[in-house]
Amino acid sequence: MRIKRPLIWILGGWILGEIVAAGLGWQMTSASGLNLVMESRETLPVTVTGRVSRVAESASGIQITLTENQVLWNETILDTRNLLLREKANTFSPSFSSLCPGTWIRAEGELSAFPDAGNPGEFDQRKYYQQMGVDYRLDMAAWSCLQEANGAAAFSWRLRNQLKDSIVAVTHSEETAGVFRALILGDRSGLEQETKDLYEVGGITHILSISALHLTLIGNTLQKILRRLHLPRSAASIICASFLGWYVWLTGGSASSRRAFLMFCVMLLAPFAGRTYDMLSALGLAGLVLLAGQPSLAFQAGFQLSFAAVAGIGILYPLTEKPSETQKKEERGKKRSRVQLMAVRTDRALRFSLCIQLATLPVLAWNYHVISPYGLILNLAVIPLMAPLMVCVLMAAIVGLASPAMGGICALGGEGILSLYRRLCEVVSALPGSRIVTGKPHTWQMVLYLIAITVFTIVIMVRREQQKKQKMRELEKIEKKQKVRKDSGPDCRERGVSPRNLPGRNLAALLILFVCGVLFLHRVPPGQLTVTVLDVGQGDSTLIRLPEGGSILCDGGSTSVSQVGSRRIQPYLEYEGISAPDLVFISHGDEDHVNGIEELIREEGWRPGMIVTSAAAAESSRMQALKELSEAAGIPFRQMKTGDRLQCGQAVFTCLYPEAGIQAESNDQSLVLRLEYGSFSGLLTGDASSAAEEQFLPLLASMPVCWLKTGHHGSVSSTSEALLQALQPEAATISCGKNNRYGHPHPDTLKRLSEADVPVWNTAECGAIFLTWDNNQLAVRCCRHGDGD
Repeated sequence: MRIKRPLIWILGGWILGEIVAAGLGWQMTSASGLNLVMESRETLPVTVTGRVSRVAESASGIQITLTENQVLWNETILDTRNLLLREKANTFSPSFSSLCPGTWIRAEGELSAFPDAGNPGEFDQRKYYQQMGVDYRLDMAAWSCLQEANGAAAFSWRLRNQLKDSIVAVTHSEETAGVFRALILGDRSGLEQETKDLYEVGGITHILSISALHLTLIGNTLQKILRRLHLPRSAASIICASFLGWYVWLTGGSASSRRAFLMFCVMLLAPFAGRTYDMLSALGLAGLVLLAGQPSLAFQAGFQLSFAAVAGIGILYPLTEKPSETQKKEERGKKRSRVQLMAVRTDRALRFSLCIQLATLPVLAWNYHVISPYGLILNLAVIPLMAPLMVCVLMAAIVGLASPAMGGICALGGEGILSLYRRLCEVVSALPGSRIVTGKPHTWQMVLYLIAITVFTIVIMVRREQQKKQKMRELEKIEKKQKVRKDSGPDCRERGVSPRNLPGRNLAALLILFVCGVLFLHRVPPGQLTVTVLDVGQGDSTLIRLPEGGSILCDGGSTSVSQVGSRRIQPYLEYEGISAPDLVFISHGDEDHVNGIEELIREEGWRPGMIVTSAAAAESSRMQALKELSEAAGIPFRQMKTGDRLQCGQAVFTCLYPEAGIQAESNDQSLVLRLEYGSFSGLLTGDASSAAEEQFLPLLASMPVCWLKTGHHGSVSSTSEALLQALQPEAATISCGKNNRYGHPHPDTLKRLSEADVPVWNTAECGAIFLTWDNNQLAVRCCRHGDGD
């Protein structure tokens, strides 16, 4: 039996093979000489020679990707893949920012590995750059140009920079300029975070990345222009393909743009080979070409989204349409009103969008843990306006090179469309359910979802094939006996068409599938009590999850990690499928315990069920400001003092310290809590010192605990010998930053824990620490090492 579209099957097998290999722990790349040297070092002073392959701007400055490298260390040349070069403290001359791909340079500086993620859900720089083929980064102290890029590359890069400057000159706001640059140049460095968040909630972030939508609009327009000039098809195709290839290079060559370019080239070449263009075969060929050059792309979210979206269009969407022959015969002689035509087009657009959503849903849930359901509707307005928007932006940028005033006039239409986009996103963001946090699905959920979609597809294909011939025969008989009405046509039963093909039935089925998919891919909560001590650098944040689904966050701040709320705490909550916890305890008002909470409430629209702090700490100016912020956001704010109890689900929190109105320094105002859940118990002491511990020690007589959250990041002034003798914990955890200036955890504290036979884990070494209580057994494992008891 002949296999149809073998390329797409080969691509699927290749990706599945890579996933299985990664699951078994197989390495796709062999260890280089530089890898072996860096295993025992954090930094390495080197001199690097290589060719610039990519130049990008970021918030921290210019970043250059270097390829064809020679790394010189101690007169030894080490081999490696690509390197990322970063300017150090913005000390370089303006010529540094004008470097273009193709330039050969020599650079000196400190080589280091990218930091890995300390928490699940956190952006993992090391994994991201490894997928991009970049192994290490170099903080440059000096550099020199060895050989300029060739004339064509230099001209193209200068043109790119001139277009960027032109966009800034013709637009009337930084926000608009940032979106314009992203739309036509693939430069996202000027995008404001608020704009990114709005587009994400609206489900239209795809327009900010150069992809098939952009290349198709540009390619088709160029083809029409060339054909109007009466160029032969072959010449027009060569010019069009060459221009698009140059444009992809100019805009950074993302995986989605390269995929779209390869598929467009296949479409151009198909007529010359005497073949009909097939989307899925072109997709398979493009995927195989990209993976052959860079196998790690299979694990990149952009690659997965791009290919899943096209697969949804090529596989699922045709199944929602009637067979082409049947549809042509049914529509022959039928005349529709404008309202009917609009209804038909809306139905098709929604089905088209739903098919993409069904295909990309597992990718979004797995990589981003958040779904924007209203993107289905919003894209009905956004996509049709993309063509005029692109025309306005391109004209504004090009005309602006000669006359910024005229370019500004051309930009008005684009700015108006972007204003409409923004308004639509703002309306959507105010709707309930605009941002569904699914969490990261378990592997078994992903497998079952893909199996369900595959089975659904096969069943529909088989049934359509069986019905196709029967319907054609019935339609041919009816056409001979019955005259088609001009206005609305005969009833579907008279025509022999199944009621399943009535307008809206397929749309309703897709909507049901989408809703079921979103519900099914929600991360299933653990069936036992889990405690996660997050890696927030020099700070504190602990999440407690109950078997019945409740969640409690204890503290959330850091002095070593900027934006710790949005970069560490919220990503982990979303990984677990939590939009906001039911309860938040804040031990006291120090920066390293509270600034992440403040950030999330103020900037992320965070709405936990309640915030609780100690009655003593509540009187501080910092906590008073947090109280005002919380109440303005509609979040209840409560206080606890010695003896107070608070229940969340079946978990009971008892306040052991401090008394209300106690006069003490900030650390000794910390809320000390005893957690009890069934046979499990734990103690959280905030930053309380040994002097404070003496005050609540009498309450701990004959009350051992399973877990101790070691006080004050492992400081020598906390976790006294008397406290350890009273608690006899099975495990202790310390939250502190790597190489912090306070010397946490202090050697004396570690010695006391060791002498008390208490095993201890700290986040500086382990990353996030996970404690699981199941069947009266405590298990501990770490994010970085994966070890546990």
